[in-house]
Amino acid sequence: TIFIEFKDSSVHVLDGEEGLDLPLERDLDGRISSASCALLENGLRGFLQRHGSSALPPALCSIPARGVIVRRVTLPAAAKGPVHQLVKLQLEAQLPVSPDDLGCFLTRLRAPEQSAGSPALQEFVVAAVRKEILKDYSGLLPRLGFYPPGSTAEFAVAPLSRAALLDQSGRPCSILEIGQTKSELTLLDERGPTSLRVISWGAENLGDMDRLHALLQHGLGEKNYLAGVNAPLAQIAAELAKRLPPTVSCQVLPVPTTPGHTSANLGASVLLDRREQPWLLDQSPIEQKPKAPAPWPWAVAACLLLLLSISLRYAESAFNKSRVTRQLDHITKYKATLPKIDRELSFLKYIKTNQPPYLDTMAVVASAAPSGTRIDTLTLVRHGDLSMQGSMQGNPQGPAEFRSKLVDSGFFARVVLEEQTPVENGQKMNFRMTAQLKPDETRKPFIPPEPAKRSSTNQAPANRPMPDAHPMPPQITQR
Repeated sequence: TIFIEFKDSSVHVLDGEEGLDLPLERDLDGRISSASCALLENGLRGFLQRHGSSALPPALCSIPARGVIVRRVTLPAAAKGPVHQLVKLQLEAQLPVSPDDLGCFLTRLRAPEQSAGSPALQEFVVAAVRKEILKDYSGLLPRLGFYPPGSTAEFAVAPLSRAALLDQSGRPCSILEIGQTKSELTLLDERGPTSLRVISWGAENLGDMDRLHALLQHGLGEKNYLAGVNAPLAQIAAELAKRLPPTVSCQVLPVPTTPGHTSANLGASVLLDRREQPWLLDQSPIEQKPKAPAPWPWAVAACLLLLLSISLRYAESAFNKSRVTRQLDHITKYKATLPKIDRELSFLKYIKTNQPPYLDTMAVVASAAPSGTRIDTLTLVRHGDLSMQGSMQGNPQGPAEFRSKLVDSGFFARVVLEEQTPVENGQKMNFRMTAQLKPDETRKPFIPPEPAKRSSTNQAPANRPMPDAHPMPPQITQR
């Protein structure tokens, strides 16, 4: 198998022990430019045909983390039907994208410890990406002769393949792949990957290590590994270790520096050597298979059984009418003896214990958001998963401060800042954030801030409107 990893500004090919590194240019929308495609085809064709053989082995193409969303999905162990289709139906309730427009990378996690008598569950890690992002790669590989027309190319997620190179030993850890202008952070727990982040820091920003520490301080594990091409990893690890607690280690991932030997290509190779399932893409859409028509004998038998069941039903009602009438009278008299307040209290308790705290969650988000924040989309499901996307003005550290306030509120068990992008020359920051509500018994109750009291000496004149005691809350658009 030939391993090909696509990065934002380079392509790395590994064929056995020989490798090749090629530059890559992209348009403003992130697509591979036409000029870069031509140069890439010439370089890859010359490298792959160096042995004089026209038949090429299969290729495994690794894509970067840009546009990839990682989720954990739980299904019953006895669930029937193809797993990929069941997982896509679960994603449809969590993502504002049709599952037919997504490619899903799926792997099964080790079963968690369950109490006796609880239903058996199976948990999966799903990495979803829009299929339009894969058009450049899926169109380039067939032109090189890897796949015949009509076949489907094999893809993998590069940050998730790197996890095969680690010895987690049951402790949380992370991998930071340092690029030229951006880096990819993969977070893992004792069972596998939990999330991906693309941070706006790269080898061009070596003088700003404080910024890297600020971006990583809420996303590091007990062990942290650095990887990358054309970056002084040892220097970055030493500078970063000075800013981390003594219990947190930072070291360089042992990867050869020869061409093509990237951490993603080597991780995918390790998975294939272990005969484990790599992070391959399932591109099949959810299809509803038409039901086969029932044969005529079965249809006739069904009609006869239906007529027989209807006749028996009416015959049974005729025989048991007096007995059922006596039972109904007894139940009616018994219900009349029950206090009405017990039924109302049970109904109110059911409502209280079965609805998520929508209003408190919105109030906590509004209180923690800095002034000038605009939240475009906010989604809260019954299980407590919160996702929101918006923008804020001014301070580049605003999303990180917003996340810190949400963590300090004691209302959320986990808050992850998945993306922050500066726009309008740094005057505005777009961000995307996910969180998980704490259970009801451990969540702190929300206490709204008291309005500031005005003294009688500082009252505004009668001809001038009184200023607001609090700044306007951030604009939240319901979706």
